[in-house]
Amino acid sequence: QGTISTPPISTTNKTLVPPWTPQETVDITTELPTQANVTSLVTRCSISRAYYADCGIIDAGKVETKIVNGYVAEENEFPYHVAVMTVINNRVYRCGGSIIKSLWVLTAAHCFFDPIDRTPAAAEYVSVAYGSSDLYDTNMMSVAKYIIHENYSFSDHGNDIALVELMENFTYETDPTIQPVCIGVEGDIPYGGKAVATGWGALSYGGSNTNVLQRVTLDVIDTSQCASMYYLPEDESKVICTLTPSKDTCQGDSGGPLVVQVCPNQWVQIGVVSYGYKCAEPNKPGVYMKVSAFRTWIDINTESQINQ
Repeated sequence: QGTISTPPISTTNKTLVPPWTPQETVDITTELPTQANVTSLVTRCSISRAYYADCGIIDAGKVETKIVNGYVAEENEFPYHVAVMTVINNRVYRCGGSIIKSLWVLTAAHCFFDPIDRTPAAAEYVSVAYGSSDLYDTNMMSVAKYIIHENYSFSDHGNDIALVELMENFTYETDPTIQPVCIGVEGDIPYGGKAVATGWGALSYGGSNTNVLQRVTLDVIDTSQCASMYYLPEDESKVICTLTPSKDTCQGDSGGPLVVQVCPNQWVQIGVVSYGYKCAEPNKPGVYMKVSAFRTWIDINTESQINQ
Protein backbone atom coordinates (compact mmCIF):
# COMPACT_ATOMS: atom_id res chain seq x y z
CA GLN A 1 0.00 0.00 0.00
CA GLY A 2 1.35 3.49 0.03
CA THR A 3 1.29 7.20 0.48
CA ILE A 4 2.69 10.22 -1.29
CA SER A 5 2.84 12.47 1.72
CA THR A 6 4.97 12.15 4.79
CA PRO A 7 2.40 10.14 6.78
CA PRO A 8 1.49 10.50 10.42
CA ILE A 9 3.92 8.84 12.82
CA SER A 10 1.49 5.94 13.25
CA THR A 11 1.28 5.19 9.54
CA THR A 12 3.29 3.29 7.02
CA ASN A 13 1.86 2.97 3.59
CA LYS A 14 2.21 0.41 0.91
CA THR A 15 3.66 2.05 -2.16
CA LEU A 16 6.81 2.64 -3.88
CA VAL A 17 10.08 1.43 -2.50
CA PRO A 18 12.95 3.34 -4.12
CA PRO A 19 15.19 2.38 -5.74
CA TRP A 20 12.86 0.17 -7.73
CA THR A 21 13.15 -3.56 -7.32
CA PRO A 22 10.30 -5.99 -7.95
CA GLN A 23 8.83 -7.36 -4.74
CA GLU A 24 6.34 -9.94 -3.55
CA THR A 25 3.28 -9.93 -1.34
CA VAL A 26 2.83 -11.51 2.06
CA ASP A 27 2.08 -15.22 2.52
CA ILE A 28 -1.26 -16.84 1.73
CA THR A 29 -3.88 -18.97 3.45
CA THR A 30 -5.48 -22.24 2.40
CA GLU A 31 -9.20 -22.78 2.37
CA LEU A 32 -11.09 -25.63 0.73
CA PRO A 33 -14.45 -24.71 -0.83
CA THR A 34 -17.60 -25.79 0.99
CA GLN A 35 -20.79 -26.85 -0.78
CA ALA A 36 -22.44 -23.65 0.46
CA ASN A 37 -19.66 -21.59 -1.07
CA VAL A 38 -19.94 -23.43 -4.38
CA THR A 39 -23.73 -22.96 -4.45
CA SER A 40 -23.35 -19.27 -3.64
CA LEU A 41 -20.78 -18.85 -6.42
CA VAL A 42 -23.05 -20.52 -8.99
CA THR A 43 -25.92 -18.22 -7.96
CA ARG A 44 -23.74 -15.12 -8.14
CA CYS A 45 -22.37 -16.25 -11.48
CA SER A 46 -25.80 -16.56 -13.10
CA ILE A 47 -26.62 -13.03 -11.98
CA SER A 48 -23.28 -11.46 -12.82
CA ARG A 49 -22.99 -12.88 -16.33
CA ALA A 50 -25.81 -10.63 -17.49
CA TYR A 51 -24.14 -7.58 -15.96
CA TYR A 52 -20.41 -8.09 -16.44
CA ALA A 53 -20.34 -9.58 -19.95
CA ASP A 54 -16.77 -10.48 -20.93
CA CYS A 55 -14.62 -8.52 -18.48
CA GLY A 56 -12.60 -10.23 -15.77
CA ILE A 57 -12.46 -13.57 -17.59
CA ILE A 58 -9.40 -15.75 -17.05
CA ASP A 59 -8.27 -18.92 -18.77
CA ALA A 60 -10.43 -21.75 -17.40
CA GLY A 61 -7.26 -23.80 -17.08
CA LYS A 62 -6.05 -21.34 -14.44
CA VAL A 63 -9.03 -21.76 -12.12
CA GLU A 64 -8.08 -23.22 -8.73
CA THR A 65 -10.19 -25.66 -6.71
CA LYS A 66 -8.94 -24.10 -3.51
CA ILE A 67 -7.53 -20.81 -2.31
CA VAL A 68 -3.78 -20.95 -2.81
CA ASN A 69 -1.32 -21.52 -0.01
CA GLY A 70 1.86 -19.56 -0.45
CA TYR A 71 2.62 -20.07 -4.12
CA VAL A 72 3.00 -17.48 -6.83
CA ALA A 73 0.25 -16.59 -9.26
CA GLU A 74 0.24 -18.79 -12.34
CA GLU A 75 1.14 -17.25 -15.68
CA ASN A 76 -1.93 -15.39 -17.04
CA GLU A 77 -3.91 -16.14 -13.87
CA PHE A 78 -4.45 -12.40 -13.38
CA PRO A 79 -4.06 -10.95 -16.89
CA TYR A 80 -5.48 -7.59 -15.85
CA HIS A 81 -2.69 -6.90 -13.33
CA VAL A 82 -0.02 -4.43 -14.46
CA ALA A 83 2.86 -2.48 -12.94
CA VAL A 84 2.84 1.32 -13.14
CA MET A 85 6.43 2.56 -13.35
CA THR A 86 7.16 6.20 -12.48
CA VAL A 87 10.39 8.22 -12.53
CA ILE A 88 10.42 11.21 -10.16
CA ASN A 89 13.52 13.18 -9.15
CA ASN A 90 15.70 10.57 -10.90
CA ARG A 91 14.28 7.77 -8.78
CA VAL A 92 12.16 4.91 -10.13
CA TYR A 93 8.99 4.02 -8.25
CA ARG A 94 6.52 1.22 -8.91
CA CYS A 95 2.89 0.56 -8.13
CA GLY A 96 0.34 -1.99 -9.21
CA GLY A 97 -2.63 -1.28 -11.43
CA SER A 98 -5.45 -2.99 -13.28
CA ILE A 99 -6.58 -2.92 -16.90
CA ILE A 100 -10.19 -1.72 -16.98
CA LYS A 101 -10.48 -0.72 -20.67
CA SER A 102 -8.33 -1.11 -23.76
CA LEU A 103 -6.81 2.35 -23.18
CA TRP A 104 -7.14 2.67 -19.42
CA VAL A 105 -5.49 1.43 -16.22
CA LEU A 106 -6.83 2.02 -12.70
CA THR A 107 -4.34 2.67 -9.88
CA ALA A 108 -3.72 4.82 -6.77
CA ALA A 109 -3.25 8.60 -6.86
CA HIS A 110 -0.24 8.62 -4.56
CA CYS A 111 1.75 6.59 -7.07
CA PHE A 112 2.43 9.74 -9.11
CA PHE A 113 4.05 11.85 -6.41
CA ASP A 114 7.43 11.85 -4.72
CA PRO A 115 6.82 10.44 -1.22
CA ILE A 116 9.04 13.10 0.37
CA ASP A 117 8.44 16.43 -1.38
CA ARG A 118 5.24 15.57 -3.32
CA THR A 119 6.77 16.38 -6.70
CA PRO A 120 4.34 15.10 -9.36
CA ALA A 121 5.56 12.86 -12.15
CA ALA A 122 5.54 14.03 -15.76
CA ALA A 123 3.44 11.71 -17.94
CA GLU A 124 6.40 11.02 -20.23
CA TYR A 125 8.16 9.46 -17.23
CA VAL A 126 5.31 7.04 -16.53
CA SER A 127 5.02 3.63 -18.20
CA VAL A 128 2.98 0.47 -17.75
CA ALA A 129 4.45 -3.06 -17.63
CA TYR A 130 2.02 -5.77 -18.73
CA GLY A 131 1.59 -9.22 -20.23
CA SER A 132 3.39 -11.53 -17.80
CA SER A 133 3.42 -12.62 -14.16
CA ASP A 134 7.22 -12.31 -14.30
CA LEU A 135 8.02 -8.63 -14.02
CA TYR A 136 11.25 -9.11 -15.95
CA ASP A 137 9.35 -10.63 -18.86
CA THR A 138 6.69 -7.93 -19.27
CA ASN A 139 6.11 -5.57 -22.18
CA MET A 140 6.19 -1.80 -21.69
CA MET A 141 3.59 0.74 -22.80
CA SER A 142 4.02 4.52 -22.82
CA VAL A 143 1.45 6.76 -21.16
CA ALA A 144 -0.47 9.64 -22.76
CA LYS A 145 -1.63 11.10 -19.45
CA TYR A 146 -2.74 10.25 -15.95
CA ILE A 147 -5.71 11.63 -14.05
CA ILE A 148 -5.60 12.14 -10.29
CA HIS A 149 -8.91 12.33 -8.46
CA GLU A 150 -9.62 16.03 -7.98
CA ASN A 151 -10.37 15.53 -4.28
CA TYR A 152 -7.36 13.40 -3.48
CA SER A 153 -6.10 14.23 0.01
CA PHE A 154 -2.44 14.05 0.99
CA SER A 155 -3.34 14.32 4.66
CA ASP A 156 -5.86 11.50 5.16
CA HIS A 157 -5.42 9.56 1.90
CA GLY A 158 -9.03 10.14 0.84
CA ASN A 159 -9.90 9.59 -2.83
CA ASP A 160 -6.55 7.87 -3.41
CA ILE A 161 -7.42 6.78 -6.93
CA ALA A 162 -6.15 7.59 -10.41
CA LEU A 163 -6.53 6.63 -14.06
CA VAL A 164 -3.77 6.11 -16.61
CA GLU A 165 -4.48 6.64 -20.31
CA LEU A 166 -2.16 4.66 -22.56
CA MET A 167 -0.54 5.73 -25.82
CA GLU A 168 -1.92 2.63 -27.56
CA ASN A 169 -4.83 0.26 -27.04
CA PHE A 170 -4.33 -3.06 -25.34
CA THR A 171 -5.22 -5.78 -27.86
CA TYR A 172 -6.93 -8.05 -25.37
CA GLU A 173 -9.39 -9.35 -27.96
CA THR A 174 -6.57 -11.41 -29.47
CA ASP A 175 -4.09 -11.67 -26.58
CA PRO A 176 -5.01 -13.88 -23.59
CA THR A 177 -2.15 -12.40 -21.54
CA ILE A 178 -4.00 -9.06 -21.44
CA GLN A 179 -7.59 -8.88 -20.18
CA PRO A 180 -9.68 -6.17 -18.47
CA VAL A 181 -11.04 -6.73 -14.99
CA CYS A 182 -14.67 -5.93 -14.14
CA ILE A 183 -15.35 -2.94 -11.90
CA GLY A 184 -17.59 -4.05 -9.05
CA VAL A 185 -20.70 -2.57 -7.49
CA GLU A 186 -21.44 -2.20 -3.78
CA GLY A 187 -23.21 -5.57 -3.67
CA ASP A 188 -20.04 -7.37 -4.74
CA ILE A 189 -18.18 -6.49 -1.53
CA PRO A 190 -18.08 -9.59 0.73
CA TYR A 191 -18.09 -8.01 4.20
CA GLY A 192 -17.13 -10.83 6.54
CA GLY A 193 -15.92 -12.83 3.56
CA LYS A 194 -12.77 -13.06 1.49
CA ALA A 195 -11.09 -11.19 -1.35
CA VAL A 196 -7.83 -11.63 -3.24
CA ALA A 197 -5.03 -9.09 -3.68
CA THR A 198 -2.19 -9.46 -6.17
CA GLY A 199 1.11 -7.68 -6.47
CA TRP A 200 4.88 -7.57 -6.75
CA GLY A 201 5.21 -5.95 -3.31
CA ALA A 202 7.38 -6.82 -0.31
CA LEU A 203 7.10 -10.20 1.39
CA SER A 204 7.26 -8.45 4.76
CA TYR A 205 7.76 -4.91 5.96
CA GLY A 206 11.17 -3.95 4.58
CA GLY A 207 11.55 -7.56 3.47
CA SER A 208 12.64 -9.61 0.48
CA ASN A 209 11.70 -9.07 -3.15
CA THR A 210 10.53 -11.15 -6.09
CA ASN A 211 9.92 -10.55 -9.76
CA VAL A 212 7.00 -13.00 -9.87
CA LEU A 213 3.42 -11.88 -9.21
CA GLN A 214 2.02 -13.05 -5.86
CA ARG A 215 -1.54 -13.47 -4.62
CA VAL A 216 -2.90 -13.34 -1.10
CA THR A 217 -6.38 -14.13 0.24
CA LEU A 218 -7.65 -11.56 2.75
CA ASP A 219 -10.61 -11.18 5.11
CA VAL A 220 -12.84 -8.18 4.35
CA ILE A 221 -14.03 -6.50 7.55
CA ASP A 222 -16.82 -4.05 8.25
CA THR A 223 -15.83 -0.41 7.84
CA SER A 224 -17.04 0.52 11.33
CA GLN A 225 -14.82 -2.17 12.82
CA CYS A 226 -11.93 -0.87 10.73
CA ALA A 227 -12.48 2.72 11.92
CA SER A 228 -12.29 1.57 15.53
CA MET A 229 -8.85 0.05 14.90
CA TYR A 230 -7.16 2.49 12.53
CA TYR A 231 -7.62 5.96 11.08
CA LEU A 232 -9.67 6.29 7.89
CA PRO A 233 -10.27 9.14 5.44
CA GLU A 234 -12.99 11.64 6.29
CA ASP A 235 -15.41 9.89 3.93
CA GLU A 236 -15.32 6.35 5.28
CA SER A 237 -17.93 5.22 2.75
CA LYS A 238 -15.26 5.23 0.03
CA VAL A 239 -12.93 2.65 1.57
CA ILE A 240 -12.74 -1.09 2.16
CA CYS A 241 -10.61 -2.70 4.88
CA THR A 242 -9.05 -6.12 5.24
CA LEU A 243 -7.59 -7.73 8.35
CA THR A 244 -6.12 -11.22 8.25
CA PRO A 245 -3.60 -12.71 10.70
CA SER A 246 -0.13 -12.63 9.11
CA LYS A 247 -1.58 -11.73 5.70
CA ASP A 248 -1.53 -8.35 4.00
CA THR A 249 -0.41 -6.32 1.05
CA CYS A 250 2.87 -4.49 1.52
CA GLN A 251 5.29 -1.93 0.06
CA GLY A 252 5.21 -2.04 -3.72
CA ASP A 253 1.59 -3.26 -3.90
CA SER A 254 -0.04 0.20 -3.92
CA GLY A 255 -2.50 0.79 -6.73
CA GLY A 256 -3.04 -2.90 -7.28
CA PRO A 257 -6.46 -4.56 -7.36
CA LEU A 258 -8.46 -6.23 -4.60
CA VAL A 259 -10.82 -8.65 -6.34
CA VAL A 260 -13.59 -11.15 -5.66
CA GLN A 261 -14.63 -14.15 -7.70
CA VAL A 262 -18.15 -13.93 -9.15
CA CYS A 263 -17.86 -16.90 -11.50
CA PRO A 264 -15.50 -19.88 -11.62
CA ASN A 265 -13.30 -18.00 -14.11
CA GLN A 266 -14.37 -14.38 -13.61
CA TRP A 267 -13.02 -11.72 -11.23
CA VAL A 268 -14.48 -8.37 -10.20
CA GLN A 269 -12.37 -5.58 -8.70
CA ILE A 270 -13.73 -4.10 -5.48
CA GLY A 271 -10.71 -2.18 -4.19
CA VAL A 272 -7.44 -0.38 -4.96
CA VAL A 273 -4.51 -0.90 -2.55
CA SER A 274 -3.92 2.38 -0.70
CA TYR A 275 -2.30 2.38 2.76
CA GLY A 276 -1.79 0.68 6.10
CA TYR A 277 0.49 0.44 9.13
CA LYS A 278 3.62 -1.45 8.10
CA CYS A 279 2.49 -4.86 6.78
CA ALA A 280 0.43 -7.59 8.47
CA GLU A 281 0.69 -5.94 11.89
CA PRO A 282 -1.77 -7.31 14.50
CA ASN A 283 -5.03 -5.34 14.63
CA LYS A 284 -3.89 -2.97 11.87
CA PRO A 285 -6.15 -3.24 8.81
CA GLY A 286 -5.10 -2.65 5.24
CA VAL A 287 -7.09 0.15 3.60
CA TYR A 288 -8.31 0.14 0.00
CA MET A 289 -10.25 2.61 -2.09
CA LYS A 290 -13.72 1.19 -2.79
CA VAL A 291 -14.02 1.24 -6.59
CA SER A 292 -17.83 1.11 -6.57
CA ALA A 293 -17.76 4.56 -4.94
CA PHE A 294 -15.82 5.90 -7.93
CA ARG A 295 -17.70 4.30 -10.83
CA THR A 296 -19.25 7.57 -12.02
CA TRP A 297 -15.87 9.32 -11.80
CA ILE A 298 -14.28 6.51 -13.81
CA ASP A 299 -17.02 6.59 -16.46
CA ILE A 300 -16.77 10.37 -16.85
CA ASN A 301 -13.00 10.44 -17.15
CA THR A 302 -12.72 7.51 -19.52
CA GLU A 303 -15.70 8.86 -21.50
CA SER A 304 -17.21 5.40 -21.53
CA GLN A 305 -19.14 2.99 -19.36
CA ILE A 306 -16.99 0.44 -17.58
CA ASN A 307 -17.96 -3.23 -18.09
CA GLN A 308 -19.75 -2.33 -21.32
